[in-house]
Parts: sequence; C-alpha cells; structure tokens
Amino acid sequence: PSSGNSKPIKPFGTVNRLPQSVVLPVKPQISAKQIPSPTPSGPNTARDTPTPTLGKTSSLPSSINTSSRSRRLSGTRHSSPIKKVVTIQTPTADLVSTPLNDLSNLLTSANTPILHLASSSHITTSTPYHHGLNLSTVILDHLTHNQSVSPFINPDTSISAGNLDASTITPALYTSLVKPVRQTPASHQELHLPHQSTIELPSDWTPNSVFSSHTKVMVSVPVKHNLTCSTSMVMKVTSLWVGSCQVPNQHWDQLVDTNWEKMVTLDQERKSFDMELTMKKAGTFTFNVGVMLENGVSSCGLVRFQVEEPNIQVLTENGSKLDFGSLPEDCSTSVPLILVNCGSCPVPIFLEIRQPADLFSFTNGSKLTSFTIPGVVEKQADGKGVAKEIEVQVKTVGVAVMQPQVFQTELLVMLGEERVVLGTVDIIVKVGTAKLRVKKSVEPVLFSCVLGESITKSIQLRNCGNITLMLETMIEDLNQGSFSLKKNIQIMPDCDFSLPVTFTCSPQASFITSEHKLYMSVIPNGPKHLISLQTTVMSNQESINEFKSSRPALSFGVIKKPDMPNASPTHVNNEALPAVFPVECDRSLINFFSVPVGTKEEQIITLKNSTFDTVCLNLIIRETDNFSLLVPAGAVSTSQLVLPPQSTQDVKILYCPTRVGTDRGKLVLKPQGRKVGGKSIKASIILCGVAGSSNIQMEGVDELEANHYQLPCQQFNGSNMIRFMNKGDSTGFVKIVCGGHVGSTKLEIIPSVFLLESGFAKDVSISYPEEDCSMGTTIITIFTGPELVRHVMKRARQLPGSARLSNNPTLMGINFEEEFPGEAIMNTREPFRGDLTAFDVKHFYQKTLKHQLSLTMPSKPLEFDQLSVEDTLSETRIDQSIAMPFSTQKVVTQQRSFARQANKFQSPRVPAQDNISAFPPSMSKPPPTHDSQLLLIPSQLSLISGAEAIVKMVNKSPQPVHWDLSWPSSKLSITPGAGMLSPHGQAVVCVQALPGQPSWRGQISVYSDNSVDTMEVVIAAAVSAPCITVSSNLVEMGMALLGSTTTGSI
Repeated sequence: PSSGNSKPIKPFGTVNRLPQSVVLPVKPQISAKQIPSPTPSGPNTARDTPTPTLGKTSSLPSSINTSSRSRRLSGTRHSSPIKKVVTIQTPTADLVSTPLNDLSNLLTSANTPILHLASSSHITTSTPYHHGLNLSTVILDHLTHNQSVSPFINPDTSISAGNLDASTITPALYTSLVKPVRQTPASHQELHLPHQSTIELPSDWTPNSVFSSHTKVMVSVPVKHNLTCSTSMVMKVTSLWVGSCQVPNQHWDQLVDTNWEKMVTLDQERKSFDMELTMKKAGTFTFNVGVMLENGVSSCGLVRFQVEEPNIQVLTENGSKLDFGSLPEDCSTSVPLILVNCGSCPVPIFLEIRQPADLFSFTNGSKLTSFTIPGVVEKQADGKGVAKEIEVQVKTVGVAVMQPQVFQTELLVMLGEERVVLGTVDIIVKVGTAKLRVKKSVEPVLFSCVLGESITKSIQLRNCGNITLMLETMIEDLNQGSFSLKKNIQIMPDCDFSLPVTFTCSPQASFITSEHKLYMSVIPNGPKHLISLQTTVMSNQESINEFKSSRPALSFGVIKKPDMPNASPTHVNNEALPAVFPVECDRSLINFFSVPVGTKEEQIITLKNSTFDTVCLNLIIRETDNFSLLVPAGAVSTSQLVLPPQSTQDVKILYCPTRVGTDRGKLVLKPQGRKVGGKSIKASIILCGVAGSSNIQMEGVDELEANHYQLPCQQFNGSNMIRFMNKGDSTGFVKIVCGGHVGSTKLEIIPSVFLLESGFAKDVSISYPEEDCSMGTTIITIFTGPELVRHVMKRARQLPGSARLSNNPTLMGINFEEEFPGEAIMNTREPFRGDLTAFDVKHFYQKTLKHQLSLTMPSKPLEFDQLSVEDTLSETRIDQSIAMPFSTQKVVTQQRSFARQANKFQSPRVPAQDNISAFPPSMSKPPPTHDSQLLLIPSQLSLISGAEAIVKMVNKSPQPVHWDLSWPSSKLSITPGAGMLSPHGQAVVCVQALPGQPSWRGQISVYSDNSVDTMEVVIAAAVSAPCITVSSNLVEMGMALLGSTTTGSI
C-alpha cells in the first residue's frame, strides 16, 4: 500500500511499436507441502476430449499474452508474484482465442499493472462525458496500439461442472451445517420429515459486466430454490480454469484472492448469493462452484468472469512530471493532471501526495483523493478512453528563502481499496523571492492634459528578488478618460523597469482633478501593490497660460563645487547625506592573522538595522579575490540581506590565502532604495589578512596522542635533548614550563623561552642531578604558536575592551608579554604596522598550542635476598586453605631498597607528598612456579583509595584451568573470586581499593592447577581536594558618589 516503496511511471516513448512474442521464465513456486491448501481438494474433472477449434467471434478479444506493451520489473506490493515482462497485443474486432495451457506462463504473467506517462497535448478529441464529475471522452493520437487491452478468452465449451463431494468440505463447516435427526427410542411411530428443500445453480453463468484485475469486486450469483424459511448453505469452489488451463488448487491464491469455502444464509426472498473476488491477471476465469443445503441437497455450476487489466494513462503538460516552474513567495498556482481509462471496465483510483507535502495539495486542500473512472462502453476506436481531470496546487505562503530553492515530492497513483501502487509522478517547484519596489516619493503620479489629448508618464519599478517578477496591471474604469499600459510585465532579478503609462483625456471630461489607483498583482495569485495616480483636466486657455510669459525672465541655480570644503549643504533636490548610516556593525576593521596558505578561516560580524524601516542591504567584496562571503550556497563575492526594523543578523567572512603575504580588501554595504542627490549611499568595512603560519614540531620524544608526548630518561645523571623545528612559513615562539615535580626532583631546561624562524631548528636540554633523582613522572608544558599573533596580542591588550577577551584558562595564567630573546630584531624583519581592534587578542588564544610532555625518571635496580625452597602438600592442586597467608614478616632488605620499590608502583596520577607516611613492610609471598599456566595483565597494580581497576587473566595452556584468588578483605574487594578458564580463554576481574584507608602495599595470590601466581598491589591514600565556599553570590557595595570609592566584602 501507500506507505511502501513505489515505482516510477514508465514514459510512453519506451513502448515497442511492433508486437513481438516474449518467452517468459518460469517463476519458482513453493511446493504444495509448504503452502496449505485453501480447501480440501475437490474432484477434478477429467478432460479426455480434445479442445475444439474455436472460430472467430465479435464478442470477446482473445489473447492473454499478446500485446506490445512492455512492463518493467518491480517488486511486489501485494500478493502478486514478482513482476516479469509481459507483452500484450492490440485486440481487434474479430479474434481467435488462443488457449493458455502453459501453467508457468499463466502464473508468471500475474503481475501488478503499471502506468504510462505522456503529454496532454496528445489529446485530439474531447467530448464532455459527465460535467459534474469532470469526465470527458477523449481520443489519444499516439496510442493506436493502446486501445482496450482486455485479453479476454472465448469460453471453453469443453469445461463441464463437477459435483460437490461432501467429503471435501471442511469438517467443522460440515458439522455446523448438517444437524442429525434423532428418533426417540420409546416411540415406534413413523417419523414425519419436513418438506424436501431443493436448490439449483445455473449450469454455466456469466455476468454481463467486465471486471478489472487487482480490484475487489462483489458478484451476485443467481440460484433457484424452494425454501420456505431461512436456511444455511455451504458454498465451495472446487475447480478453477483460466482460459482453457486448469489451475491446481495450490496455485489458486496466486491468481485470485477470495473465500474459497464459506457459509451462506438463504431465505425465501433471496435468490442469489455473493462472491467477493480479486483477480490478479486478465483473462476468462471459470469457477466450478458447488452448494449444499442442511438436508444434504447439493448443486453445482460454472461461473465465468471476464477480466481485463487496468489501462490507465497519465497525462501532464510536459509529459514527464508535474512542474510548477519558478514561483515567488506568498503565491499559489495549480496545474492539471489527466488520467485516462482506455479499458472497458471502471477503475477505482486513489491519489496521495507523499510527505514532505507542506506546499502541495489538491484543490480542496487535502493530500488524498479518490474517484472511479468509467470504462469505454461503446465500440472502441484507436486510442479512445474516458478522461478524468484533477488539479494539483502549490502554495508558497509563509515560505522564506534566501536563495532560490527547489521543493520536490511525489504523487502516488494507486488502484482499488487495497491501494496497489501503480506508479509515481514527480512534483517539483522552484521557490524564490520576487519583491517589487516603488518610490513612494513620486506618488501620486501626475497627469495634466487638455480635452481629447494624451500624456505619457513613466513609473520606475524594481525587482529586489532573485527570480523573475511577473506582474499583472489593472486600472479601474473612469469617466475622465482612459489609461493604457502593458497588461503583463516581466522584471528580471535585481533589475529596474520603466513602465510607460498613457492617459488619454475624454473630450467630454470635466475640468477637475481626480485620484485613481493602479493595481499591480504578482503572478500567480500573489500579493497586490497599489500606486496612486492623479489626473488634472485643463482647458486650452489654461494650458497656454501655464507656459505663457509677458516678458523675458531669468532662471537662477547653484554652481556645484565638489572641492569646496564649506560647500552649501543644499543640493538641487534639497537632500543631504544622512548623519548616520542606517546599518550598524560591531566592527569596522576585520583582521586575519597567521592563516596557513591553502586553508580557510572565517570570522563572524553582526549587522544591526538601527532604523524603524526594513532595509534591503547589498553586500559586495571589492579589491581582492582572497576574501568572500560565506552563505548556505557557498562562498560568493556578493550577497543580499533583508534586515527588519531594529533587528540583527550575522554575516560570515571567509579568508582563503593563496600566497604568503598581506591581503587587503573591503566589504561594501549598499542599502537599496536609499539615494541622496540621485546617488546611492554606502559604507565600507576594511578587510586585512596576513597569510603564513608557524608549524613547530618536536623530535626525540614519543607521541602518545594529540599534543601529548613522553620522554623516557635512561641515565641517572645527565640530560636529554629535544629538537624543535619550525616547518611553517613564519617565525614562531616556544615557551617551556615545568608543570610539577616528583619527590625532590629538580629539572633544568635550557633554553626555556626562544623564537624560532621558519626553516630553523633549536635543541633544548633537560637535565636532572643524580642525588635528586627518584622514580616517577613529571609533566612539562610546552606552548608554541606564531610570533605574529603574540606580537598582535601585546599591542591589542592596550586597547579598551580587550581585558574581557584576554582570559584563557588553558594557559594557566602564564605571562606571554615578556620580552623573548631576539624579539626586537625579529619584529624589524617581519613588522605589522596595521590598525588593530580589541577583538584581535583572540587570535593569540586561538592559535597558541599547548603540548604536554611526560618525563619518566630512571630507576635503580632492586636488591633481592635469597629465599628457601618449601615443599607443597599436593602435586595436583594447591588448596587455598594451605596457601601462605599475609603476615607481618619483614623482608630482610634495606630501607632504601624498600622505598624505591614503593615508589615504583605509585600511581602517576597522585604525585608523592612529603607528608605521606612510609608503606608498611612488604608481605611475604609464595614463590611463583615455573610452569605457570596463567598470564596476569597487568602483573603490578597501583590504585588510589576508593578507586578500581580491571585485571585480565589469560589461560596459556590448551586445557581448561580452574583458578581461585586470595586477597586481604580489609583492603581490597575483588569480583569474581574464582572461576574456570577454557583453553586459551580469558577472564576479567574487577579489583577495588576500599575507600578511606591509608597507604598500603601487598599482593594478590592466584591459585590454579599445579601453579600459583602473584600480583603486587600498591594503594595510595586519596588526597583531598581543596574546597572553597563563597558565602553569597552578591556583593553589596552600598551608596557611592561620583568620584568616590566604596568597598564590599565576601
């Protein structure tokens, strides 16, 4: 149905002109065991007699598979099989029936009908059929091959009706129908049976009407009976033929949807019963129908249906889609869509406009409509059919677009109540802006004329939109004379148009002045504009006196001197330049610094309409090719904005440098319709861009992730070298800060601040003494960036308003305004003397990179004592109960060795503090066996009090291994504590340090088959974070006089 996938309508141009035979592949069918039979098999009528030869007939066309119409492949949308190519031949007046005995061709040809699309100009004749339903009889000049495509087959007289076998009726249905008559055992009198009811079906019955395939039809089959009261009856279809081919009952559902067996109620007045069917192909369908009453009386007969495939032609203006063309905002229009039924049977049609369909609808405003197109009842001529015309409309009211935008959807054409999708028609419209601008200062337009003469005035019009503006003009009738002007006007986008209007005064006009209205409507059905006209009718004497003078006269004017500084502000038109530009901007200068060549950088400025009138503003980039405006359509050099009164709008400026150096340009703002002295006013915003940036990289370190590096130290008393290289286009700066220390480690960084020119390298030494060397990690922070943005930041911070833009928490309050070595000489080589704004301090914070370098200190080898070998109690498994417990036995090692071991497992996230107490003595542990079958990842674990970690255990052996864990429950929590590992399997264990405990060091024992493993655990006490509480979020400053100072406290 309508929510599924649709298939496009096939154009007429793809139809083959010459009929040709098509051999179709046999579609694989599901076996009878997989498809339940709709009813038990009825008795099959044996047909031993050969099929008689049929002669010509004028009543029915014959072929079921002989048309030249090509049908494309498509997925099924209902119970019909997958579409194949079907060829239908043009039926003639006299046809010879061709029995279709090939069952594979019969089943494969049961497909959903499709539509064809053509232009409505092919209609050559149109006769009104029904005005109320908007129907007409038409003839299409290009469809000589496409008359009624009803592939009827003459009745096969060799088919005979078969009797209804009661054993084939469903047992439940048969039991509910036949009620047994029981005789009382005590009574030996004769049983009086009711009147014997009889029923009879016509032996061969065919309805007069032709039916459409793929639509549900209800047919009343006549029946004769002598019933005197309401009686139940069973109706059952026992056999099915299509043409002369008998269809096995397991394939019936592929051709017909119906109730093959049902209960029907008959009374004395009712002489028929109903059959509801949906045929899935065209042809002659013959049903062997049997009926049975309650008393077991039965009858049978043949019921034949003539079925044709729906032949619907869709006609549009261009023959491919419903195209509304270009439409301005706040307009509406409609286009016709014609559907032609070229068949003999009526066809129910459903039309639905798919979502999104906010702009499109039918003329009644709905998105769904339905109707039935009658069939051709007269003798069919070439291309004859019944046409139905509907209107599809589009409304752009409320649509606002900055650039022309295309809106598109689809019209679904569906068949019958099941809404089988026949195809789709594309609906498309292009929406843009087309706005008319007229100077109100020239209104009213004056026309002064004498009796019987004419005068012409021009009205200046302008289209401020981005699509063509179509106008329709109209002036109301008047008694003083008549106006003549163009009826329809077309104005191109962003162009002016001079409209000549001629007033012809009537000889009988009165000598008065009158007002008139010129109406200009946007086509189609758009807004209306009103222009005031004023006519004055004068007598001949008044016309002469208007230009008559009794003596010579002089005309005085003003000589314009453009270079005179104190020129008179009074111009010819008495208009002066406005003191303030109608549009304000948050910046009059836009700088781009250190932009790499070949990349793009954008900045946003905000424009504000400070007036109470709508301003249509043109934006133009001049004097450069590297700057552009960024709009939804892309980068452009010109754009247009409409600013409502007292509103703001953001504008994106894009800088794309192509070479190293400085680029300059300007952004020109020109409001439309605002002129002084005949010239447009404008304002400019300066654009400046400096291309080229530094690219400082480090060598000798390992990169862990973006901007995070690691430097392992291999010597106890020495230094490590890091090389900094500038691979960019301009000079960069480097500032190195030690972010902390571990224990008493002292670092010496030489140099820590320097400038690096393009293409140069510099080595930095990081050294540490042996006596202060201890195990752990320290963080070094490195800041790099272009020297130009640092130089600009130092200058811009002196400007008002820059303080609020100079705070960046990632820089940790480090002072970057200090004098770098060689800074004075470098600024003379690469100077920037242009103007700056307070906003330019942001360039430094946006383009300065922060790198973190983790310096790993070396560790001295540990000292070990020899341990004695102990014997175990079992060779198969060490029981957990005899495992060596944790104890307070002291390891005979020196205190310095223990301190180094404790620091080795300390978490790098918690720096060592001087006030942290020493770890308790290490616990004794059982020695790990050499044939260990488990691998612990990691083998050493460092935790903070309250934290948790994941430990993975891997079975290295090809045999399953059982494992148990032993740990101090007062220090740790481990889940799970035991388990079984499959060969080469893995297990994950969660280890959590209990919160609130001091520093501790111990181990976890892992007991498995014939082996024991240990994992060292170090727990560091959690360091509480400082907490600052503010008493109030409001500081009361009290009263203050001008020039005085007051204080408040929190």
